[in-house]
Amino acid sequence: QNPPYFPLEIETEKGNPNLNPEKAKTITLGTIITDPFGLQGLTATIDAYQIHINDTIARLSSFTAYYNCLNANGTSNPTYDFNNTYCQLIDRNGTTGDRENVDSLFLNLGKVRTRGIDVSVGWRGGVGPGTLTAGTAINYLLQYKYQPDSTAPFRDAKGTLDQGGQYKYRALTTFGYSMGAFDVGMQWRFLPAVDPADKALLPNTTVGGAGAYSLFNLTGGYDLGTIKLRAGIDNVLNRRLPIVGENLAVGDTNSNQTNLNFYDGLGRRFFIGAKATF
Repeated sequence: QNPPYFPLEIETEKGNPNLNPEKAKTITLGTIITDPFGLQGLTATIDAYQIHINDTIARLSSFTAYYNCLNANGTSNPTYDFNNTYCQLIDRNGTTGDRENVDSLFLNLGKVRTRGIDVSVGWRGGVGPGTLTAGTAINYLLQYKYQPDSTAPFRDAKGTLDQGGQYKYRALTTFGYSMGAFDVGMQWRFLPAVDPADKALLPNTTVGGAGAYSLFNLTGGYDLGTIKLRAGIDNVLNRRLPIVGENLAVGDTNSNQTNLNFYDGLGRRFFIGAKATF
């Protein structure tokens, strides 16, 4: 019987004193609209941006090191030279020859091309004996392409969890009501369905992403003058963590991966506090 095979290696993150600064060209255009069409209390802002970054500083992943060492793009190591820069980042076991470690350096790798639109709308007005506020802020990502390194073609990360998570859009909506010393508010954070990070490098990947995700938070407060009370509930609906990285094509039904940068891992929770002024 053959010994078990574990397709893993260790990535050792290392600094690099030879880094050069990134260079960027940015274009932004924005406007503010107040009380449009005579609608009192309504304000809207629209900002469009385009950012081009050269010599981007990023950590070289083990995938990119193997991709270039093995000449997957046809240009990075056409002679399959063991002394190739990317091959030298891969350490192998001196006895078995198996891969053991990849030195993951911070390098000036490639370029980033991104553009999008930020839109926010807010309204404030009297409702009954109090004041109602409502607002939403949405980012529409029109493009996010990058080079993993200077020899690679541009990869499209839009709509994937690659490059820190590049959702096609994101929305944050808030509602609030205040009456005298009392106030209450609700926050709704929405993320659309997203593909896995693998999709940017391997468009035909069978690894799954995550579905649409909503998170609701409630807050309330009461001002007694010298004492201000506050309380709230985070993740009101106790939304569970979505699975990220499940690969049903190979029978990976027990995946427990997620992404805590975007999805709440603590569940429903309550808080209460007070602030006293003397």
